[in-house]
Parts: sequence; structure tokens; C-alpha cells
Amino acid sequence: MINGGSTYRGVIHRHWPVAVRALPWLLVTVGALLRLAQYLHNRSLWIDECFLALATADQSITEIFQPLSLNQAAPVGYLFLQKIAVSAWGSSEYVLRLIPLIAGLASLPLFWSMARHFVSGTALWFALGLFATSDSLIYYSSEAKQYSSDVTVALSCYLLAEHLGGELPVRRLLGVGVLGALLVWFSHPAIFVLSGIALSYTLGLGVKGEWKCLGRHTLVFATWAVSFALLYHFHLSHASANAFLHKYWAFAYMPLDGFPTTQASWLMRMSAGLFYMLTLSWQPVPVMIAGVGVAVLWQRSRLRCLLLVSPLLAVLVASGLHKYPFNGRLILFLTPNLTLLLAATIEAIARRSATVGVVSMALLLAHPVAFAFDRLIDPRERADTRAVVAYVLRNVQDEDVVYAGWEAQFHVDYYVRLAGADFNYYVCGTRFDDEDTGPFLESLASLRGSRRVWVILSSVLEWDPSWTPKPSVEEAKILDYLNASGTQLRSFRTRGAAVFLYDLSQTSHPQPGSEPPVQAPLSPASGP
Repeated sequence: MINGGSTYRGVIHRHWPVAVRALPWLLVTVGALLRLAQYLHNRSLWIDECFLALATADQSITEIFQPLSLNQAAPVGYLFLQKIAVSAWGSSEYVLRLIPLIAGLASLPLFWSMARHFVSGTALWFALGLFATSDSLIYYSSEAKQYSSDVTVALSCYLLAEHLGGELPVRRLLGVGVLGALLVWFSHPAIFVLSGIALSYTLGLGVKGEWKCLGRHTLVFATWAVSFALLYHFHLSHASANAFLHKYWAFAYMPLDGFPTTQASWLMRMSAGLFYMLTLSWQPVPVMIAGVGVAVLWQRSRLRCLLLVSPLLAVLVASGLHKYPFNGRLILFLTPNLTLLLAATIEAIARRSATVGVVSMALLLAHPVAFAFDRLIDPRERADTRAVVAYVLRNVQDEDVVYAGWEAQFHVDYYVRLAGADFNYYVCGTRFDDEDTGPFLESLASLRGSRRVWVILSSVLEWDPSWTPKPSVEEAKILDYLNASGTQLRSFRTRGAAVFLYDLSQTSHPQPGSEPPVQAPLSPASGP
């Protein structure tokens, strides 16, 4: 069992006012409201969400073990739950994001339960406050992908760890073994957390010489390993052999050649993403604080320290073997671990000086909290291709040709299917390559001779290093070609997406009297 409690904490708990003891529930409620607000904003799906929605649209529940199209990979358990939701309520954005939302809401009390075994007092409030207001944890609770459930499954694994240690009754032995074996089917990175738990308890019991107890624990760990082996054979091996995914994530595999400074530089660069996901500013400072947290926990309880650090080491090993990328949303499940390492340092400071501890906590939380509440006013957005497709569906005529740019085609496929509509003449563009524009221009040339052509583009904004939006090169190339080949009759823009209506029946230039452009507001998305 993770013995994180202390006499210090118990005494304080008995004397705290009711209002103070209710603070964790208040933080859980705030975190839940922030997640619900982002979910209810109901932004347009972005391309990754469209990929997974389209890849699973025609699959039955019995086909979820098969490789997904569009280079997608998702846990079997997540796909199973998603298919049940879609079968019951349809495939709207709200339904596709329902499982991630439930996972995000469940993660809040689960994290509180986990955190109480590692920190106490003001450090517990800090940990829960940071977890509740983390921008990435809020955002991924409303994205139709598996990353939010990865966090929830990881936290569930740690709750299982609370039942380990000491002499395990047979019933508990079976329960922990079976539940852990099931969890690996609901989250790809669950195996890293479970392997970290197994390593931590194996070392802890081995050092104490509790060999009989270790033998019983080994049966639990072996059950997890067998379940993962079956999962890999029947499902994960397909994603592992996907050449596109290996190439796409090549930058996120830890280099094993070169000097140690190469690995250190890569690790610092990739680890920065973890702190970014917690919305922490002055990143060198949180890095140092987390490092101190490792030392603090190691001194207090090596088992607790290993439980938090070993999953990170497991992911790094898998990354070095090119089996799992160490980057961004794929390591979102490690944010609870990082949060508790930071909280351990806060607790150590607070034990020496309560004032300094509170000030340190406030400084670290200031940016995440301010950013989270700013998102209540201005929720995170993606390209609003939904409004563009809805505009076309309202105005398209039977003989019109609809051309979708390479990225836009996946949004068009999803939203046209959702609307139960279809286009009589539909052309998909090719991916824009500035070094080889031949195939791209050929797809545009196929439109010449058409009297009315709708050209739908998504992600038409690019961002410079100062995060200032500017028109994309792809849009500029397309409009240059179309303006030289015909007459623009109409245009409609919204955030990050646009559609243009052209007459390409003969080479001409824009004529007076063409319908003026329509500009949609660059704020919350308007649905179809």
C-alpha cells in the first residue's frame, strides 16, 4: 500500500474548518466546470478528430481489432466505448467527444485520491488546483481522441497500486491482476504506468527480503504482462508496423547514438512539452522544482518516488527503441506525475516556512489559473470548417462542382455525411508541396471549364514565430491560379477556413457586379 499519510496531516485535518476541508471539492468542481465549458463550446472538429471519426465510421464493434485507415491508432477499449456512444446517439461532435469528457471529469476525483497518498496540506491544494486548471487537460477533455482517457486510465492504475504491498489475499490478488489486465486495453500508455508500478514494488519488496510476498505480487504483474502481450499481438502490432507513423513521429524518438549531450539536449527539448501542457511559465524554474521534488520524495519514500518516476523512464526506453513517441499529447498521461513532483517541493518548502510555501504555490498557479479563466471567455478554437461546409450546403446548386483542398476534404467528408447530404460533382485536392507543385496544379486544372466551382480550404492561416496569423502559402497559390483562370463570384471566410465560388468556364478576370465577399466573425464557431 502507498503509505502517504502522516500524523502531521491527520492532526491538521481534525482541526481544519469545514470550509477549508471542502476546498478540494471546490477545486474539483471548478475543474469540472472548465472542462464542461470547453466541451459545450462545441468547436468544429479538427483534422485529427476527423481522421479518427472517418476511420471508424463504417467499422462494426467486432472490427475494432483491425487496423484503422488514415494512419490512425487508438486503444481497443476506447474504440469500443466510442462505437457504443455513436450507435446510441449518432456521430455529432458532442457524441464523439462524450467519452473524453467523461474521462476528463472522472480524472479530477481520481487525481485527488491519488494525490492524497503523496502530498498533504497546502501542497495537496496546489496539486489539485494545477491539475484542475491545466489548459491541455481541459482541452483534451473535449477532443474526440483518446488522450483524456489515457490520463484517467493512468490514474486508475495508481489506485490499483494502493491495494498492493503486504500479504495479498487471493481475492485481492485476482482483482488487482484482472483490473490491471483490462486497463491496458483502454489506453496504450497504461502499460508504462503498470510496468512502473511492477518495477517499484519488485524493487521495494526485494530490498526488504520479502520474497514470499514478492512471489504473490509477481503473479499480478505476470497477468498484466500476458494481457499486454495479447493486445500487442492482436492489435498494437499493426500500429507498430505503420511506416507513416514512424516517419511522422521520428523527431520524438530518443536518439541512442552520438554523445550523451545529444540525449540530454533532446530530453530537455521534449520534456518542455510536459510543462507546457501544465500551462507553466518560466519553464527552467518548474524544471528545477520538479527535480527537487524527485529528491524530496526519494528521501521520504523511495517507493513513492519510483512510482512517479519509473513510468517516465519506461516511456523513454520505448522511445529509444522507436516503439512510442515521447512528445506532446502522447505523454499527457504523465502530467499527474509531474504535478505531484512539483507539489512535493511545495510541501517541503511549506514545512519550513508556511508563508514561503503559499507564495511559491501562488506564483506557480498564477498563470495556469489566469489562462484557464481567460479560456472561459475565449475557448480554444480550431479551423471552423464546419461553418464553411454549412455555407456551401445552403448555396450549392445541382450542377456545381465542389473542390476540397487536401486537408479540407476530411472535414467535408465528415460534415456532409453528418448532414445526410452529398455533392453531385466532388473533387479532392492533393497535398500542397512547395517543392513539387505538379500534382497540386493538376488537381486544380481538372476544374477548368466548369461554370460554378466551390473551392473549400481549411487551415488557411499560418503562424509566424510571434504567433501572428497570416494567409497560408497554399491559399495564395490556389487563388493566384483561380484568379488567372476565371472569375471569383463569391467568398466566405471564418476562423482558419474559407470557401470561394469561381466561374472557370473560360479564362477571364473578375467582373464588376460579382457578389461581394461574405466575412464570418472570427470568434465562436457557428454550426450548420
